[in-house]
Amino acid sequence: MPDKVSSKVKSARSKELRQIGADLKYNAACNTVGKTLRVLTQKDNSGITDNYFTVKFKEEVEPNLFLDVLITNAYKDGTLKGGYYKWLIEF
Repeated sequence: MPDKVSSKVKSARSKELRQIGADLKYNAACNTVGKTLRVLTQKDNSGITDNYFTVKFKEEVEPNLFLDVLITNAYKDGTLKGGYYKWLIEF
């Protein structure tokens, strides 16, 4: 194939795309700070939002609960920090 892209170029493009993806994820996470999101709690004091962000809690949380969570911080890896407002429903 005469127009084949070299491995070096492919690798550089992949790295650039991964960085763009990470930046977009971080920007989206930053947009949630100050908002209240519904979170399904999981083991290890974490949970997941309906748009698939991971939320870390300072407090102990019981798994398998839906909580309304105030997002207080966004980390560079796209993980969120939150404190919960109220328990909604157990499942």
